[in-house]
Amino acid sequence: MMLRTPSLLLAGVVLLPILFGPACATGRPTKNQDLTPLAQLPEEFATAWRAWRDETPEWREWRPRVKADAKLANFFVDNLVRLMIKSYEDSGLRPRGELAGPFERASRELVYLQDYSAPVMIELIPMGDTIVSFLAGDILMQIDDGRWCLPLAKKLQGGKAEDRRRAAEWLGKLPGAGDEEEAVWELLEKTLADPDWTVRVQGATTIGLRATARGRVDLARAPLSRALGDSNPDVVKAACKAIGKGGDLNCVPALINLLERGERAQEFHLIRAAQETLEQLTKQKGHLGSAAWRNWWGIWWKANRS
Repeated sequence: MMLRTPSLLLAGVVLLPILFGPACATGRPTKNQDLTPLAQLPEEFATAWRAWRDETPEWREWRPRVKADAKLANFFVDNLVRLMIKSYEDSGLRPRGELAGPFERASRELVYLQDYSAPVMIELIPMGDTIVSFLAGDILMQIDDGRWCLPLAKKLQGGKAEDRRRAAEWLGKLPGAGDEEEAVWELLEKTLADPDWTVRVQGATTIGLRATARGRVDLARAPLSRALGDSNPDVVKAACKAIGKGGDLNCVPALINLLERGERAQEFHLIRAAQETLEQLTKQKGHLGSAAWRNWWGIWWKANRS
């Protein structure tokens, strides 16, 4: 069996260029690149890998040892990533109820070794390869630890538009970042000014998801209201959808402004988006036109403001 040699890891070489370096144009690991026969590995590495591969009773003792040893852990992460991708491509997923196969076992260990695997997953998410990006994001979701949000949020800047969009998408599926949430939020808000409209769409969606998940829809009010003024209709629709799901009635004035803008420009997609979101938020039917909605809002505000 051929495995990635640990010597490169011990030398401190970054994993990603080795796994998906320029020698592989598709971004996938090559079959023999930088591989070493199992028999030629240092004894500790070979013994630990055999214990995991063969599911021997000794693996129970090896597992915490691997996690506690950075060299062993990085060696495992490197090879588990390869195995996970290959098993997925070979349709190695097991039906629910069956014993775990190579894909499930590799995924489980990557989650267990999160201190070493999460940084690698964050680097893989912006990859041009859709499958690799999906698998990396799925591992981060299973890890479910907010401390990896800020490193991922930093991928919202620079790189290709699709890289930034993917980073924003997966941020919408991760938990709160605790003390670092403010920094994450600041980077997310900048996506609404991204030159690529697909990044702005995903940014608006993720802002809504993270605010709603935290029970702080008020945080999304200002950025989503600004997004309603975007020149791209898909961004506007995404902002409307996020506002509707969040249920923040204080966004009603911004939606009325959007409705009025659509009326003036006779842009019916804007009128429809604003009207539907207003009805979703207020549970009111029959109010047609910005003037009617302004009248309703004025009455509601006087009756309900504290």
